[in-house]
Amino acid sequence: MIIENKNSHKHETDFDMVYEKLKKWISIAGFLLTAWGVVLGLIALIPPLKDNLLLLILILALWIITSTSLFVYIWYHVVLRKKEADLQAMSEDQHALTATIDELRRSLGIEKTKSKLEDIQTLTHEQIYLINSLFFGMNKDNYTVEAEIPDLQGGKITNFGFDIRAVDQNVERIEYHYRIPEYDKDPPDNIGIELLTKKYRQYSINLIPISKEVRKVLYAIEIVPELKKGESIPISSKLISPKGTFAMTLEELKNKNMLIEYSNIRIDYPTNLLKYRLLFPPNYIPKQPGFDVWFGDGKVRHLKEYARILNNPEFFNQGIDISENRFLLCFNIPFPLQGLYYSFRWLPSQ
Repeated sequence: MIIENKNSHKHETDFDMVYEKLKKWISIAGFLLTAWGVVLGLIALIPPLKDNLLLLILILALWIITSTSLFVYIWYHVVLRKKEADLQAMSEDQHALTATIDELRRSLGIEKTKSKLEDIQTLTHEQIYLINSLFFGMNKDNYTVEAEIPDLQGGKITNFGFDIRAVDQNVERIEYHYRIPEYDKDPPDNIGIELLTKKYRQYSINLIPISKEVRKVLYAIEIVPELKKGESIPISSKLISPKGTFAMTLEELKNKNMLIEYSNIRIDYPTNLLKYRLLFPPNYIPKQPGFDVWFGDGKVRHLKEYARILNNPEFFNQGIDISENRFLLCFNIPFPLQGLYYSFRWLPSQ
């Protein structure tokens, strides 16, 4: 979600008008200061005064104090007023960004720091998203995953895209998890990930590998300089998983000691929308395709979230993608719950 600063041009114009007025004031002040210096100089030349060293020092000190005060006044209006205008523009953007959260605070009585368990249980998914965004200081919006298994060798090509938004604090880095189907050893070195967004406006985006373990790869996305509160930045990347990532036959599934094949996405940060599409190879129709929602690596079903998707048919679709003429599994889930795995599951067709 790109936040457009709708007030930036207005504040630049307002400051230009103020600066034009300031130039007039500065010209007048400079003239008065010069006149004041001339007057003090003439006073210092009066015969009874010019031989009085102490009085001359006092007159010089008075002129220096006057000059310094005027300089400070001008500096304040030229420099600090510009900063004030910038801060005001940022403040208005942040106010628009957090208005819903502030309203949520009031409606939930968070200021009173008292809430009953039955009240918490009635929270909507959107309210949970807003609370978590406030708590974590950031969110990961418009999470889009376009994936395909191109052929019967069982590899996978995945394109990821999302917006990182700094809600209540600056953001320097985020963790980036990639889960892959079970291996009986560490993931191969040829699991390739490419960061497609490397520069956005004044920000540089770096991908830093952290660890590679059985079933998952962990990276960190570093933003330089850190993403300022109230701003957002789009991130996109591409992951190429090697052949054998998925079992394409029942025999391969048995050899991997698995009961089902699956592909999932973990929601690591507050997210307003998950769009996940998985295309299968041409002329390949998986058996018993469906979905699941798990928490933890033990694949324990989250019953309430599973029921929510089940009761909203538009959240999950399957069938032939007409444009690709290939079998497709698709999630379109608003406000997925943080910490859960949203999974496609199926059996190989052969």
